[in-house]
Amino acid sequence: MTEYIPAEKGFPIREASTANFLISSIDRNLYENNNPVTTTAGNFVIQKNNSLFNGFFTRIAVQEVVLNWQLPNVYDISGGTGSQSEIANGGFVKDASVSVDISGGAQTVATTVPVGIYTIASALDTMVARLNTAIGGASPYFAVSLVGTQVIITGTRTWRFSPANNPNLSQDLGFGIGGSYTLTKSIRNSAIPGLNPYPNPTATLFQIQSSPFFPFSGTSLPSLRQWQYIDFVSYNLTYNQDIKDSSTSTNTRDVLHRWYLSSGAGQNPPYQDSYGFTILPTYVPFTERRDFAFPKQIKWMPNMPIGQVAFEVWATDVSGKNYLLNTDGYEWMMTLLISEV
Repeated sequence: MTEYIPAEKGFPIREASTANFLISSIDRNLYENNNPVTTTAGNFVIQKNNSLFNGFFTRIAVQEVVLNWQLPNVYDISGGTGSQSEIANGGFVKDASVSVDISGGAQTVATTVPVGIYTIASALDTMVARLNTAIGGASPYFAVSLVGTQVIITGTRTWRFSPANNPNLSQDLGFGIGGSYTLTKSIRNSAIPGLNPYPNPTATLFQIQSSPFFPFSGTSLPSLRQWQYIDFVSYNLTYNQDIKDSSTSTNTRDVLHRWYLSSGAGQNPPYQDSYGFTILPTYVPFTERRDFAFPKQIKWMPNMPIGQVAFEVWATDVSGKNYLLNTDGYEWMMTLLISEV
């Protein structure tokens, strides 16, 4: 019997061996001599007595990231720069201010919404409850109502949001400041996916309401998001890469991973609050894990160990401004794969 010998021989193929490099921002607390007392998850250094990683390897890849987020999305910025850098640097923030003019501006009522994490619905409900408490009286003055596809705030007399007192929260919720008493716009009559699950393209966009029962609704799309995305950065781990990261932003740096604060793939259809608005990330505290089928491959020189490593987290707000997120209110973990080829 003749032995069969294939003309072409196969070769066994196996993936390159890897090792885990496991990182947790909480571990910074174990290295008090390397970090200042005010260290946060957004700015810290890890340095052991010996190297963090030894061996002849040529690639580093981010395999998974876990983010624990509890930063508030409703607040007023006070003192200092008067910008997002206040909260980004752990500065003092105060309760969000709201004020309304009633009956043609004859009376101005001011209150605050406590610093915290809110959905659109919970922010509207809290704001209306606080305004009713500030006005006083036996019966509620304001109410939030669902009228067809509209979410409106009704008052027993004509009123408007006052330009006095910090109006940031009112604007974030989509309300005009100091505008007409009788011109309103629905904040739900929109065909934008995720904002209104049942858009009504034939609905009247603007409508005139008669006094004294005047519903006032938003003039723009409501949003309580303060941040677009955050970047995890370690120059000690990326300086060997020859192909540098780039961006359309004016702030570009080599990153380990960019975490977009958007709804995950598992959120389909999107979760909605009691008024039908999409609950976006940062509207509720969350702990989320993201893993990557093909992670970014970072070049490494095989004759170099990993010694001291510094980590930074940079956040970009909804206006495109970039800040070192050097504050409490979040922690993160990361798995890096160290590969021999």
